[in-house]
Amino acid sequence: HLFMKTGDVGKALSVSEAIKSAYNHDEHSLQMVQMYGMDWALINITTIVSVYIFRADIAKALESISFLEAQLEKVDEFASSTKAMLKGAVSAAYLLLRRFDKAVAISNGISSTSYGFFFKPNS
Repeated sequence: HLFMKTGDVGKALSVSEAIKSAYNHDEHSLQMVQMYGMDWALINITTIVSVYIFRADIAKALESISFLEAQLEKVDEFASSTKAMLKGAVSAAYLLLRRFDKAVAISNGISSTSYGFFFKPNS
């Protein structure tokens, strides 16, 4: 996110791809949730999906979406609001790609969450 804010999009994409390569849900997700309230590695990857779409690099966008969908199967929706946020972001990406059926399918359940957006469980 920092590189996006400073306009270094190439560096942002490079770092995000490195995060994707190094990310291991079982090792990293709950640690980040406990420290920061969300799994920010996954949130970072959702950001690059839209960058790839706007750059018309649809193959890279779909690769990142596929990665995120695999993580959605593992994310504990009760540990943080990461899952709801990811579902919304992936659904929005599918809308941009005009894949409406996938957008609807992935967004199922977002409205049923009952905790705040930046929910952080008590330690």
